[in-house]
Amino acid sequence: MFTIARWMCIPFVLLGGYVVGLWARELYGAKPSVVAVATWVVCPWVLGHGALGTTDVASAALGVSAAYLFWRWQRLPSWPSALVAGFVIGVMLVSKFSLLILIPVLCGQWLFTTCRASGMRFQCDVYHVIGMAVVSAAVINASYGFDGIMVPLGKIPFVSKALTTSHAGDPAAAGNRFSGTLVGRCPMPIPREYLVGLDLQKRDFERGLASYAYGEWRNRGWWWYYLFALAVKTPIGVLGLYVMAAASCVVLRVQREELLPLACAASVLVALSFQTGFGVHGRYILPALPFLYIFVSRLMSESIRHFRVLRIASVTMLAAAAVESACIYPHSLSFFNIAFGGPSHGYRYLADSNVSWGQDLFFLEAWLRKHPEVAEPNLLYAGVVNPSLAGVRCRLPQSQPVPPPVSNDENGGLEAGWYVIDVNYLVGSQAPALGENGELVWSVSSDYDWIAFTAMEPYGRVAYSFVVYRVER
Repeated sequence: MFTIARWMCIPFVLLGGYVVGLWARELYGAKPSVVAVATWVVCPWVLGHGALGTTDVASAALGVSAAYLFWRWQRLPSWPSALVAGFVIGVMLVSKFSLLILIPVLCGQWLFTTCRASGMRFQCDVYHVIGMAVVSAAVINASYGFDGIMVPLGKIPFVSKALTTSHAGDPAAAGNRFSGTLVGRCPMPIPREYLVGLDLQKRDFERGLASYAYGEWRNRGWWWYYLFALAVKTPIGVLGLYVMAAASCVVLRVQREELLPLACAASVLVALSFQTGFGVHGRYILPALPFLYIFVSRLMSESIRHFRVLRIASVTMLAAAAVESACIYPHSLSFFNIAFGGPSHGYRYLADSNVSWGQDLFFLEAWLRKHPEVAEPNLLYAGVVNPSLAGVRCRLPQSQPVPPPVSNDENGGLEAGWYVIDVNYLVGSQAPALGENGELVWSVSSDYDWIAFTAMEPYGRVAYSFVVYRVER
């Protein structure tokens, strides 16, 4: 089942590359489209998360597809193009809540474009937009089996501070902010559970979670977290392309047709920067990447063909990015660029899914077969997939960990034996580990002195996720 789930990500990887190339071709021409697709193909973010059974790459592909179809409809308005755009927008909104930020961007683009149109064109566009909204709502409702639709807004059990109000300062008595109001009586044309899920995501950002960046832990995130993740986990060559594309705006003024990709990328990055409740997963920036790749492809457009140095530098940067990405493949999830020491030192800057998400269990199994002396080691890793499914024979933490005896010896009181430690725990992560009965053990990192391993010499390393230690008696 895990393999099948990962196979389902492949069509979305291909879809993202296809739409990026198609949009770049229509904006700038054939050669720029090759640059856009190549940047998508060599991107460690895409290669890493595109191999996982998660929605990150899928949402990025659907986001750029929805924006492209909307852009195409604006250029050649018709009922078929409007309905297709509405359908894909609905699928996009189901794939990831954060993509809701693209809706005001698309609406703003439409208003900006149609403000100069004739009255007849504006009236036709209004009908098309209403049709899009109806189709998108139908897709969302169908995804939830048409369950919980037309529930009054005031009767939905919200929990976030933004959508609740407390009575007499008592958080326990918090209730729906819209209850008893005119707005609260309005039936919602989308599923109740969709709104509840959106509210729960908002609460996560409000209450804060343990976050790690640049060697520091705190209970909330940072406004610069996602920009920092973009900087450290993007190949140097691609960062160079970003800088040159921005500089090219001096030579070639940004045209109206280019505004939508830029606005979509900026909206995602700005919206994430305002969500400072936690900084854990840099992968949240993935929906912004295809729009950035379309933008950098302008470096090869015919409009700046006279600036040969710029075009040669662009090809050189892209080639350098491809080499840097290829050098770490297939461990792309753990990619960090050479300016920050590469993937071997990445966990010193970011943790969690930025480095290790259980993706290297098969590599661990292969490493253990080559090192028979490391028999059934103690394994601590931040994942939910049982290692035995990958053929890894090991000992997992107990359901109720018993702290080791207090000791002043150099091993910190750890029992003698072999240990395979997820790099997340080497920087003090409090994330739950998989226990011996398949459950998550939340207190394991606080009960065991895993930080003691940082003072020991590693016996070996497995990919960029695990470090192997031997504790002597």
